[in-house]
Amino acid sequence: MIINFLVFLCGSIQAQNAAKIEGFLQILEVGVSDSLYIKLNIDIADEFIFNNPDTAAYFTRRALKKAEDCKNTAMMAKSENYLGIIEYTKGHLLTSLEHYQRSQALYKSIGDRSGAVKATNNMAVVFTNLGEHEKAIKMYEEAFATNVELNLIDEAASNIFNIAGGYLSLKSLDKVRESLAQLRNFNRISKTSIDPCHIEAELFMAENKLDSALMCLNKSYDISVSEGDEVFVASILISRAQVYFKQDQIELCQRDLNEAEKIILKNDYNDLLLSLYQAKAEMYAEKNNFQMAYDFSRKYEVLKDSLDRINNYNRISELNAKYESEKRESEIAKQAQVIQQKNAMFRISIIVGIALIAILVVLIYNFFRKKKLNLLLKEQNNEIKRQRHKVISSINYARRIQNSILPIKEHLKQFLPDSFVFFQPKDIVSGDFYWYRWIDDRLYIAAIDCTGHGVPGAFMSLIANSKLNKTINELKLREPHDILYALHNEILHILNQDLDPQNAQDGLDISLCVIDQQKKLIRFAGANLGVYIAHNEELIELKPQPFSLGGIVYEKVMNNKTNPFETQEYYYAEGDKLFMYSDGFFDQLGGPEGKKFNKARFKQLLSNLRKAEQISSQGEEVCLKKLNDWRSGMPQTDDVLIIGATL
Repeated sequence: MIINFLVFLCGSIQAQNAAKIEGFLQILEVGVSDSLYIKLNIDIADEFIFNNPDTAAYFTRRALKKAEDCKNTAMMAKSENYLGIIEYTKGHLLTSLEHYQRSQALYKSIGDRSGAVKATNNMAVVFTNLGEHEKAIKMYEEAFATNVELNLIDEAASNIFNIAGGYLSLKSLDKVRESLAQLRNFNRISKTSIDPCHIEAELFMAENKLDSALMCLNKSYDISVSEGDEVFVASILISRAQVYFKQDQIELCQRDLNEAEKIILKNDYNDLLLSLYQAKAEMYAEKNNFQMAYDFSRKYEVLKDSLDRINNYNRISELNAKYESEKRESEIAKQAQVIQQKNAMFRISIIVGIALIAILVVLIYNFFRKKKLNLLLKEQNNEIKRQRHKVISSINYARRIQNSILPIKEHLKQFLPDSFVFFQPKDIVSGDFYWYRWIDDRLYIAAIDCTGHGVPGAFMSLIANSKLNKTINELKLREPHDILYALHNEILHILNQDLDPQNAQDGLDISLCVIDQQKKLIRFAGANLGVYIAHNEELIELKPQPFSLGGIVYEKVMNNKTNPFETQEYYYAEGDKLFMYSDGFFDQLGGPEGKKFNKARFKQLLSNLRKAEQISSQGEEVCLKKLNDWRSGMPQTDDVLIIGATL
């Protein structure tokens, strides 16, 4: 029966694995000691962990249950670590992190430092994948200290290598140099420790020291080839191609990109394929071959949209389930409050009723009653803390999901070299977002402000981004007023606003520009959000239609018009500056009287920015300082978005 169950779960497996597992199962059916039962279940899980993680999880949980029953803490810790690995392979990063944390705590409780450091390293890997590089570095530093005390030189060197990688992601180059100095010392102590050449290459590239970067990349390439690590080989080839390109060695650049592409396509490394398309797009754009740059940018966007569609819908479902825990937290808090109130009333009743009979009996009774209620309240408070931690973790995960749909700020400089994006969410996630695409030799760029902020606003932003991409990619609309009208209808239908009045207020404000750089022409349409153009000493406003997209209110304003939106045209001069924005900045409360920043002060801020020679280097810094100065310690009122560019 058990073997038939395995076949049902897995389909087919390699012959040698099937024989090995069948042997394990025969032993289990005969009857074994608890410790051997746990070990055999873990060994079976090990055979399935990568080709069928659900089956591996089934046997690991059997091992964990038995370990808990017989209080075998070491095997409980090992099982939790295995479950963390299984959930990680399935892409369930938060669940994986919870298993690793339990494994680490169990290992520490029995003084198994070697086991604890494995769990710590695994936690660091999860934090890296979540983009929480500071937390990842902290975990690697903890693992490093333990490995040094245990005299595990190669493992300690690997920790330093990963710490340096974390600081690279944070662009903390001085910290990277310090880590590299430590890593070289370990190399002198142990020839088998990890080589620092790959990190050195990344540092040299960040410092634009191309010859040194190339030398390190060549060394790293030779090591990766000898070890058969195709992921590293492909990654190094892309980095080396970028160096060759900057050195105008085009043939060598093309050779490395082609070789990397073969490896990537053979192994379905989709993340590296994104990097490859991105590298080609940037290179062609730098050489002013905009058609090729557009082709690879388009491939990048199509692949990214495809991956996002697969990942985001799964993650949003998981987020929605976890978000329900916030409601449970509120319910638990209310229950605790009711218990406290009932406790107070009950104590008074007991004291009044029993005081005449025996003061001593009342005191004894209240003592034990109070102790029991305090334990219950303590348990409730601990549950509240756990649920709050899960909610915050879930929302942090939501930020990673939302950030994945945002275009990379720096890529805008391919089309508008002197530009900046100031994006300051009120909460962890945002209802504001920015969007741009290069289509038919024109730049389509938008600033969007969805109803609400925080988690509700973030959900609306995901819907709006998906539907905006649909109007461009599937409906093939190119006129700004047509895009806005189609986007309104998509919002109306996806939220069932024509059927359910409760959803009638949800929608978005948007300003959309199409920039034709050859004709020096801006074509604009807006819903409640306009744009400003700085020309010489003048600040010109292109005004939007005075209503939002989505909602039955819009339908009343529309008054049966075919399309109420209009496309405005503006021919700009070279050096003019374009500013797009949401309403968050001028709605911010602050100043000496706690009033709104207002639109007049906002226009003055833009007037000051237009005088800057390079807004790309000053824009974000000026906006952030002005916002913080005006707030003067008051909380941020709304999400803030400003896009600025020299035309």
